[in-house]
Amino acid sequence: MNVRRRRYGADFRDGALSDLSSFAIQVDPETDRQAWGATARLAGRHRLTLYDDAAYLELALRRGLPLATLDRDLRAAAGGERESSIAGNVNLSHFPQRTREVGHPANDSAVR
Repeated sequence: MNVRRRRYGADFRDGALSDLSSFAIQVDPETDRQAWGATARLAGRHRLTLYDDAAYLELALRRGLPLATLDRDLRAAAGGERESSIAGNVNLSHFPQRTREVGHPANDSAVR
């Protein structure tokens, strides 16, 4: 979709997909069980979409994983959850802060 909208070119997309293929990506068996509970609460609390943004955040919180995103709203929600009880005993200090990568196509188009 971002190629179609000319946010970045096909070469960038193809390179990113190639990079992703080098990771040992695993499906989390618990995500679907959280959808109507913790994930729905996160979506409502932070005005996130349930099907991706809130699901990514719930997974990162539950598993104590860093969250890599260029989405400002999702980063803000992750930062807001640092003090939330939904994270339980998970250390969220490694979540990314609100920063902007200058020159990244996704950020450049979002600033327009």
